[in-house]
Amino acid sequence: MTSVDDKTTEKKARKARAKAALPGTIAADSRIDIQSEPEGHTVFTNQNPKKAPSGRRLVDLADVFGGDDLAQMPVIVRETSIGNRVRVWRAPDGSWHRRGGGVLLKMRKGTRSFVITTYKGANEKDLLNLIGVVEDVAEGKKRKHWEKVDEAWADDRTFKLVFNSRRYADPFDHADPSPRVFFCSESRCIERWHTDESTFHTLDHVEKEVGKYASYVIEVNKNALEANSSWFVDLVTTEFSEATPTQVASLVNDLQWAAEECRRANNLVEVAA
Repeated sequence: MTSVDDKTTEKKARKARAKAALPGTIAADSRIDIQSEPEGHTVFTNQNPKKAPSGRRLVDLADVFGGDDLAQMPVIVRETSIGNRVRVWRAPDGSWHRRGGGVLLKMRKGTRSFVITTYKGANEKDLLNLIGVVEDVAEGKKRKHWEKVDEAWADDRTFKLVFNSRRYADPFDHADPSPRVFFCSESRCIERWHTDESTFHTLDHVEKEVGKYASYVIEVNKNALEANSSWFVDLVTTEFSEATPTQVASLVNDLQWAAEECRRANNLVEVAA
């Protein structure tokens, strides 16, 4: 376990590196760790290695679970609770890679689930990359890239993804435009996470094409960055012309529905307060 002194030293090193880095580059982000010296190869591979970098035998999930079972297992996404950080590292061949999180296959609240955990500094591409791995497993791919977990809390069918890094650019010369990701704490929001570019909770929405030149999206939203913000209605339409009375009535009906949902949600907040 990393000591308090070690964590303080690592934090100072990250800040010093970020300060010295070219502004706007990946290295200028003090939230992530960068390992410039080559380390063990733990990237996704199209080959079928028999052992993990730790030397332990890899497990084919298809030997433990049925294909239909793997495809139907729930997927949980969460952020690290123990302070793990995104790590950018260099492989022995000189290529750069990024580890933005990990995946466990474990029992959670009585149901065996894929649990995706993002690390501090993770961005949307990190998360989507890990979600993509789980989707591949459901489709019969990447089932051989797992290692059995031998911990007191784990049962004999608990596994972790071994090859959890992706190819990446040189962090000292490149920027990463992918927005930062953070998980939603609003219980009524239908989104599991947000990014710096999508900072609104969504209570519900409806999307319709009601005619050749008539379509719209209606959402009940509220600002995710402002405490005690109220729900409001958003209407987005790129074109709404040559609509028939029936199509107009559809829009009006959906707006009335959204208004009532918004009113009800705000009333619940007032009662709770």
